[in-house]
Amino acid sequence: MKAVIRRIPDRVVVPAVIAMVVAVGFVGLRLGVAAHGDSSRFAVVGRVYADPAQVPEGLHVFEGGDGSGYDGQFFYRLALDPTRVDVDRSHGITVDNILRNGRVGYPVLAWTLSAGGQPAAVPWALIALNVAGLGAIGALGGLLAQRYGHHAIAGLLLTAYWGFTFTLSRDLSEIIAATATLGALVLLRDRRWILGGGAFALAVLIREQVLIMAGLLVLCSIVTEHHAEHRPEARPSPSERWDRWKPAVAIIPPVVALIGWNLVVRHAAGKMPLTSSSNANLGPPFVGLLSAMGVWLDGVRSGGTGDRYLSALNFVQLATLVLIVGLVARNHRATRAGGELWIAVAGISLFAVSLTENVLGAPASFRTVYDVYLVSVVALL
Repeated sequence: MKAVIRRIPDRVVVPAVIAMVVAVGFVGLRLGVAAHGDSSRFAVVGRVYADPAQVPEGLHVFEGGDGSGYDGQFFYRLALDPTRVDVDRSHGITVDNILRNGRVGYPVLAWTLSAGGQPAAVPWALIALNVAGLGAIGALGGLLAQRYGHHAIAGLLLTAYWGFTFTLSRDLSEIIAATATLGALVLLRDRRWILGGGAFALAVLIREQVLIMAGLLVLCSIVTEHHAEHRPEARPSPSERWDRWKPAVAIIPPVVALIGWNLVVRHAAGKMPLTSSSNANLGPPFVGLLSAMGVWLDGVRSGGTGDRYLSALNFVQLATLVLIVGLVARNHRATRAGGELWIAVAGISLFAVSLTENVLGAPASFRTVYDVYLVSVVALL
């Protein structure tokens, strides 16, 4: 195996290209089989929130199941016109919760790529961004792998999170959020605090939970800087003491961006996205997870064939994440060479086990804890 890897060029473009080729293959398969050649089906727009008579021409509206569709339909709506941040019907689609309009980063990128939200181009833009995002994760992963003394091909590990398949197939935002977060991590490693903060600012406008990861990674950087500057034989000078706290600058842009955009949405819709569903998504540690596990177990015991498979898949995903985090815990001393990343792993893992059953109920919901996987893999590298 090592001989084969040595033959592969040690360049960050290699994992980037491989990740994009696999992503394009997956999209092509889904487009040809499940979507019947219709790219608008990726958004999974449902009858509950969309009026087929008012939506843009060519947009497929699903009638089956409970008709509620999936989260990608709200990113699609915002991508048509990011200035419509209220919950009223726009382009035939109604937003179910103002929280959606706080996550404007991915739609704005799609709006830009689709030449100002052209309806025929928006579905392709949403897909293309996720494909490109996986390539960027591969490149950033390759760069981090090289810095930690590995072959760039190891960067593919960061693209291998199984939850990204749900993101890619349903026009969701986790891949783009992960790309911005990893970009910020690389910039922090280079001590480019302001640029790192800018990357975090983009990330929190894609998914607000990134602010937690931003705070944890900044804390890791502060601790690392403290160790790097520590000289027991001499008292640090005032400038050296300031240098230890410079990473804190990186948390300012995401905080300003998140609060600023929430105020914009509040002005337009009368409510802050950040305060719209916190009680439904977060609770005491392990309570929601244990409740969700009970639901999964009932599905394995008494559900139909499909329900049993999906319920079992939840247990498999959880076990895999526990294994990866466990490996980090076992080797936490080694992560000090990588910037005290064990702090971020511990913090984001605590956040993940504090999610409620409302978040962790379905297999696709595990896509939302992608940050646990990413920072754990970086720590293991």
